[in-house]
Amino acid sequence: MSGRILDPDGSPLPNARIHLGACGEGKQSVVFQVDTRSCLLSDATGCYRLDGLPASSSYSVVACEELALGMVCGIQVEPGIAVQGVDVRLERGRGAIRGRVTTADGSGIPGMGVTARPKALQAVSEDCFFGWAGAEQQIRRDRKGRTDGGGRYEIADLHRGSTSWAPEGVEIRAWERNTVDVPDGQAVVGVDFIADAPGVETLSGRVTDTEGRPVPGAFVQAGKLPQSLT
Repeated sequence: MSGRILDPDGSPLPNARIHLGACGEGKQSVVFQVDTRSCLLSDATGCYRLDGLPASSSYSVVACEELALGMVCGIQVEPGIAVQGVDVRLERGRGAIRGRVTTADGSGIPGMGVTARPKALQAVSEDCFFGWAGAEQQIRRDRKGRTDGGGRYEIADLHRGSTSWAPEGVEIRAWERNTVDVPDGQAVVGVDFIADAPGVETLSGRVTDTEGRPVPGAFVQAGKLPQSLT
């Protein structure tokens, strides 16, 4: 399989990261027959070539560079036939979502992380096997933001289409990823969420061994137990 990687303007893009994924039955064994443990790079003219691919498989080629991403899916490879002209044109995410994370009384929660994940790209990483976890993280292209002092946030560089999102780091009352449709080049405003405020209480105590002697340097971690155990 061979082709070119093109930037958003249609020009050849050298040194772009390329990931090969296999879809369908037996996708793990197919990818492990090809050396994809590290991502490939396009050459100085933006071209790439993948040799030794098992036939009768459905492949996806994904290329990414900084804030741009492109993919071609459903590529069929027949025995003894070279598939040429599989060009991948990258696109920059130009959309955004803006909103506010608050407590139930409307107070903004500062410093709260918020993550957005385009669902179409998420589906590609779930349906195909790329051989290593780092590839899936680059393909999903999660975007992160953080709330300001008033609980307001913005996540930019989003690709158009359906995007799921959720705040992080707190116990969310209705834990279900929300979905918004992000138009190309536009910002979706009012993407708000009500979350529990971060805890402000303090726990203190003493760590001892079985004979009651103090244990210096012990690691202590606090967490909330499930209701079934309380």
